[in-house]
This record gives sequence, C-alpha cells and structure tokens, in this order.
Amino acid sequence: MAFHGRVAISQDGVIPRRRLLQFGRGTSQPITLVSAPAGYGKTSLIRQCMTRCVPAPRILQLNLAGQPLTLARFCTRIAEQFSHLAQPVNTPVALLDWLEGLKEPCTLILDDYPAKADIALDAWIDHLLLHSPATIELWVSCRQRPAWNLPRLMLEGELLELDSRALAFSRQESDDLVRRFAPTTGDAGREAIWQQAAGWCAGTRLLVNSATSARAMLYD
Repeated sequence: MAFHGRVAISQDGVIPRRRLLQFGRGTSQPITLVSAPAGYGKTSLIRQCMTRCVPAPRILQLNLAGQPLTLARFCTRIAEQFSHLAQPVNTPVALLDWLEGLKEPCTLILDDYPAKADIALDAWIDHLLLHSPATIELWVSCRQRPAWNLPRLMLEGELLELDSRALAFSRQESDDLVRRFAPTTGDAGREAIWQQAAGWCAGTRLLVNSATSARAMLYD
C-alpha cells in the first residue's frame, strides 16, 4: 500500500473506503444493499468488507452481471457450488429447506443484481428475508433497488442501504487518487477534477487518466 495524504491507495488504484467500511463492520443489520449507477465502486466495497469481516462458515457468491435469470437458474447456480451435498439444492423448495436447516450462519453475496429481475426470483428472496427462519447475511450490489419489501426491512432494522451519495468519493478520497496517479497535478487541477466528477468514482479516474495522457503527449 502507498500512503498519500490521509488515505492508503493500493498499487492497482483501489482506495480503501474506511468511512464506509465502518458500516460494514459495525452494522447489526443482516442485509446490506449497495445500490448506485455504474462506476461507484459497489463490487470493490463489498470485497473490502468481506476481507475485513469475520468469515461466515458458508459463503455463497453469485456474479449476476446485471443479467436477468429465472428462479430455477438462480437455484442451479447456487447448487453448482455445493454439488457435494447428499441432497441436491437445485430447486427453490430444496434450496430454502437447506438454508433453513443450516446450524451456522450463511453469507449470500449477489453481485450486480439485475434491474429487471424475474418476478418469481424476487418473490423467493422476499420470502427468504421476511418469513424464513434461515440465518442469512445478505450483501447485494445493484444499479436499481430490487423489487423487495425494502420499507418493511428498513422499519424492522434489518436493512442497511448505501446509495450513490454514500458511495461517492469525498474530497479527500478524490484528491488522494489524483496524487497517486497524477502527482504533478496542482491545487487547481485537483479542484477541477473534483468539480467535474462530483464524486463519481469512475469519472474521477477517467479525468485523472485523461490529464496524465495529455501531459505525456506534451513530452512525446
């Protein structure tokens, strides 16, 4: 890790989101929903949270890539991770029964949950979250909020939701990213990037890359 200012930035440019990681470590809510448009670091944040949390005995992770899938296909993809089980869990009923029968907590990570999900899949997850006795810790990243009963989950203290406002870079994070990848950028340049990107993580990186390329051309 390289230190610049107050934030440590890894060599591949990932900024540890310390202010957000505090939510991941300290929250008592079993459901964490990270909902924002593309380029806000949703997947990166969940990965960072997972590396800092005490690992659950079982972790189920699906990268859905924002693509709709049926409930049957959803169950099949989870069953593929547990093909060693004596009883297959490749149907909605079998999967629910298996989750409810677990004696230890299970972490389920749904990365890039589709904006237009299958109605049956949404209903199954709603039942899992609201009516099932299964001990589940759910992490979801998505570009649009799922059609689940989120207000009830929020009222019951079960849901932590982070949106684009929470995920947007702070001024310090923006400046530290500029210092890491364009160290010769002055105060005016950092201010311009901050104003143009308005905290959008991907936009900040694009502007930094653009500034770096422009300087390189001057010396070619």
